[in-house]
Amino acid sequence: MPLHIYKIQAYEHRAETEQFDAVARILAARTDDHDNLLVGNYHVNGVELDALLITAHGVTMLEFKTGGGHVTVRENDSWTADGQVITGGMLGLNPCARLKKYRNKVSTELGEYLHKDLRHRVKACIVFSRKAEFENLLPPAITSWLTVCDMEHFGEAVTETDGGEAVFTNEELLQI
Repeated sequence: MPLHIYKIQAYEHRAETEQFDAVARILAARTDDHDNLLVGNYHVNGVELDALLITAHGVTMLEFKTGGGHVTVRENDSWTADGQVITGGMLGLNPCARLKKYRNKVSTELGEYLHKDLRHRVKACIVFSRKAEFENLLPPAITSWLTVCDMEHFGEAVTETDGGEAVFTNEELLQI
């Protein structure tokens, strides 16, 4: 089934545009039983997301990060790439802490809009632009909804988040 791509507005940074385009190419090459929606530069309930992927199985918030290398991923402390602190993003929080806050807002707002209970159906994927090796120090309670990968492994990572019972029918997806 096809991938429907929407971009709410242009990205501020060229790197975001390039990552969005790469994600779109990877997703378009997949063969799924349902239509999928990829929405770029999406704003919901005061939250600015790099992209939002809506599939039959739920919603995945996508956050794009430039760089790669040896990436250390933590729940509350700073993330590092090759020893350098990863900066950027809103709220002054590390990517995990920020997405934890965003997840609640997105599931509430989108759930109300779509008339669906999305509390356990909103996941997140942080995608690094370059090849990366991850030292993942996140607890299982976080990795149950948050995936971190590089662009090379994005297709596999997103497939892993697509499991479970369908939330949306194909007709519902096309009405969003």
